[in-house]
Amino acid sequence: MSTCLSDVENAVIGDFVHLEAIQSCEREYEQRLAANSMTVEVKFTYAWHLIKSQYKNDTTKGIGLMSELVKHKDQRDFLYYIAVGYYKLEVSTWMEVEGRNRKKGSAEKKEGGRREEGS
Repeated sequence: MSTCLSDVENAVIGDFVHLEAIQSCEREYEQRLAANSMTVEVKFTYAWHLIKSQYKNDTTKGIGLMSELVKHKDQRDFLYYIAVGYYKLEVSTWMEVEGRNRKKGSAEKKEGGRREEGS
């Protein structure tokens, strides 16, 4: 994901699930939902795959689904993945802002150099 992240952070949030795996879980989830035969396991698996996606919208959707599962008995696992999802979103947002700041800083340095040359 980034060299700015520690090994632990990369292990937790830098490992993405392939789109095909997410789509497969989504099909299972949608079929169960349509048949009114949803299980905690199917919902958890789909939510986990969404949280492990590289896309923010998927992660956000996964957090929402996982949050619905918190009322069930094994809350610790659900809460852990909710936390991972929120952490991913925060790091991703931070990295986007840092990237924009670096680009802006580079542009300002170039512009400053041009002004000095023109003086």
